[in-house]
Amino acid sequence: VDEAQGIYNSLLCYNEELEQELQNATTQQQMDDITAQMFRNSDDSLNRIWHIVKYNSDETEFAQILEEQKSWITEKEAEAEQIRAANNGSLAEMDVNIRLNDLTEERCRVLLEYLKDL
Repeated sequence: VDEAQGIYNSLLCYNEELEQELQNATTQQQMDDITAQMFRNSDDSLNRIWHIVKYNSDETEFAQILEEQKSWITEKEAEAEQIRAANNGSLAEMDVNIRLNDLTEERCRVLLEYLKDL
């Protein structure tokens, strides 16, 4: 649990730094790049926390968590497509990255709760 919490805390700190960079960005490309990095950071952290969950839960618990994870991925991808469909302008990619980042940070929190309950 401590290792996963450390990963999550690092995620939040780094993304906070990136949010500061985003405030100072002057071009749409910079905004897209920064928000993409935020999402990559969240996704990397999620994968690391997932690995900890996988190896610290029994088969029954993991099977349930895995099914929830698959559903979450489907929902996350659907939300990204909805944003792209509704906003095909220059802000679309940034908006998608921000939403994917937010959803992934939230999923990290959920996985942390699983670890606390194991």
